[in-house]
Amino acid sequence: MDVNRWNRSSHHSVGDAVPGAGSAVAQLPAAPRASKNGSCPTARTQGSQADSVLNPIRKVGRLCTPLLALALLTLSTVTAFSERWLGLKHISVTFGSKNASTAASVSGVDDIRRSHIPPHNLSLVLAASNQDAISSRLVSNPSVAASLNSSGIVATAKPKESLNSKPAVETGWMTSPEIGPHRYVLHGSGYCQSGYYAGWLPAEATDLATCMRTCSAEHQCVFFSLKVGLTCSRFDSTSSMCRQREGSNDGYVSYLKILPSCNWTSASVLQGKRCSRWFNDMPKSQRKDAEIFCESTSGCHGIHWRHEGAATYFGSTKGWYQGCAGISGATNNKDWDIVVKPQSCKSPRDNRLGSPWLPPDICPVAKLSGGPRSPAKTIDVVIAAFNENLSFIEPVLSTLGSTANLQLYCSGSQTLDSRCRPAPNRGGENHVYLQHIVNNYDTLADVTVFTVGSIMRNHNDQLLCKKLFYVLGKINPAATTHFRGFATMAHTFPTQFNPFNPSFDIKSYRSQKWGRIRLCPSSISPLGSWYQHFIENNLSRAVCAGVLYNGIFAASRERVQRWPLETYKRLLLELSTCGELRSVPDHYMERTWKAMLEDDEAPDQSSLAGANSCPMKKMILRECVRQNGYRKEACPGLETLEEPD
Repeated sequence: MDVNRWNRSSHHSVGDAVPGAGSAVAQLPAAPRASKNGSCPTARTQGSQADSVLNPIRKVGRLCTPLLALALLTLSTVTAFSERWLGLKHISVTFGSKNASTAASVSGVDDIRRSHIPPHNLSLVLAASNQDAISSRLVSNPSVAASLNSSGIVATAKPKESLNSKPAVETGWMTSPEIGPHRYVLHGSGYCQSGYYAGWLPAEATDLATCMRTCSAEHQCVFFSLKVGLTCSRFDSTSSMCRQREGSNDGYVSYLKILPSCNWTSASVLQGKRCSRWFNDMPKSQRKDAEIFCESTSGCHGIHWRHEGAATYFGSTKGWYQGCAGISGATNNKDWDIVVKPQSCKSPRDNRLGSPWLPPDICPVAKLSGGPRSPAKTIDVVIAAFNENLSFIEPVLSTLGSTANLQLYCSGSQTLDSRCRPAPNRGGENHVYLQHIVNNYDTLADVTVFTVGSIMRNHNDQLLCKKLFYVLGKINPAATTHFRGFATMAHTFPTQFNPFNPSFDIKSYRSQKWGRIRLCPSSISPLGSWYQHFIENNLSRAVCAGVLYNGIFAASRERVQRWPLETYKRLLLELSTCGELRSVPDHYMERTWKAMLEDDEAPDQSSLAGANSCPMKKMILRECVRQNGYRKEACPGLETLEEPD
C-alpha cells in the first residue's frame, strides 16, 4: 500500500462523506454501537461493500474483552483492504461499556500506536467504570486526542503531519546579542549522540521558529534537535560534527548553526606540525564542514589536515581533518599540517571543549570548603550478589575498620556466604539498592556503600575493583580526602564526566557476562521522560551531574533522604514489574543514581582525584586462572603473576 496516499487525501471526520472507489461514496456512521453484551469491540460502516468487509469485526465483537488487541489487528487489515479497494478513509470502533474492564480498555488505547491503522483513520469510544485511569493514559499518548462525553471517553487519533512536508533546508540570516549574525542549515534526521546540555521543555519545542530562537539565545548552542511537542535539545561543540545520530525514525530533526564565514584563504599553514590536543576526528570529510565546525567555537584554534595525495590544503576539497586545541605546533608529524584559524573569525566562547570531561558550562561548580571532614560513625556496605565469588568482602571490610557493617543480599544461591540475606532476583543490582533504602529509610547508616557482587571479574583491567576501592578511599575513616556526601568513580578514571542523555533508550544490550540480552520495556520512555515522571520534571540536575556506570557508589544518609520515601517506593515498583528479566528501567535507574545523590552544584574536579588501582589484582587474577586455566587471552594481566610449575 502507498502510505503517502493517506497523507495526500484530506482528513475526514466520522460521518463525513468520503470519496470511494470510482463514483461510489461511502457514508460512515457518527457513533458506532457496542455489542449487546457491552464488553467487546464492534465496528460499523454503511454500504453493502463495507458490510462484507467488516463482517469479521462484528464476529470479533461478540467475543470477550481480552480479545481487544486481536480486533485491532483485524481492523488494521480491514482498513488496508478497504482503503485500497473501497476507498474508505475512516473507521470507527466502540470499546467496552460502562462496566467494561479498565485494563483492557487502556490496552486498546495503547494499541492505536502498535496497529497498522493510519493514525488519523481511527477513532475510539471507550466507556469504563474507571474513566480517570483511561483518561490519564490517553493524555500521555501523543498520538491520541481524548474527550469525555455521554457515550464514554472518545479517543481520536491525531492526524500526522503530511509525509510530503519537508523540514526547512536553511533559514535566512538572523541575529542575537549573544552571538551576532547567524543562520541555520538542516543537518538531518535524528539527534546528536553527544554534547547535550539543555532541552526537554515542551514550551521550547512548539515549532521550529521557537526552537531556533532558543538556540540563538545561547552562545554554546552549535546544534539543536527538534521533536515537536517534546524537546528542543541543544548540543554544544563537544557534539563534534554530530555525524552519528540516533532517533532518525522517531521524529527528531537536527539543525546546525552557521556563523558568518571566515576568510580561510588567508590562514597560515604550519607544515609537519600538530597541536598538543585535538578533537572531532573527521576522516573522509568535506573541507568546508571542517571549517564550519572550527568557526562554531572558540575552543578550536585551527585544523589538523592530513595531506594524503593533495598538494596543499587549499587545493583539496575533502580529506582527513581534526580540530586543533592546546598549543599549536607542539609536536612534529610529517603527515599532518596545522591550518591556523584566521584572526578574523569571531567564534562564540566555549570553555567545555578544552576540558570535555567537565559538565556543561551552564552548570555551577562548587568550591571545596576548607578543613578535614568528620569521619562517619557507621558505614553499611550493601552488596548485591548473584552467584559470584565473594572473596573480596574481607579485604573491603578490613579497609573500613570496625565501623563497617555488611549487608549482603543474595538473589541467587543462598550458600555463597553464611551472611547472605535472601533477595528476589529482579534482573540487577538496582532493585536490591532500592529495597535496602525502602526497608531502612529511617535507620540508614551515616554512609552507605552500594556495590555489585562481581568485583572479582577480571575485565577491563579490574575496573570494578578500581571503582570500589576509589569509593572506599573517599570514605575511609583514616583518609584525609573530602567527602561531600557522595562518591563514585563514574567510569574508567576518576574525573571522567559521562553525560546524561534524555533521549537515551535501549531495547537490548550485550553483557560481557551473559551475551546479548533482550530487555523488558519500561512503562515510560525514553530516559528523559522516565526521569521526569519518577524523579523531577527539571532535568538540569541530571544534566549537570551526568551518569555513573556499574552501580558502585557511596552516599550519606542526608543525600539518600533528600528524596522522600515515596519516591523510592515508586521506583522499586517500577523495577519489579519485569520479574527476573533484565529490564529497561534497570538501565534507566543506573543512569539516575548520580543525579539523585550528587551535589546540587557540580563538584570541583580536584575533589574527584583519588586512587585508580586495584589492591586485589593478584587475587582476581588467581581466581581467573582457577576458572579458565593459565590462558593470557582469558585472563589479561597474567604477566604480573609467576608462571605455574
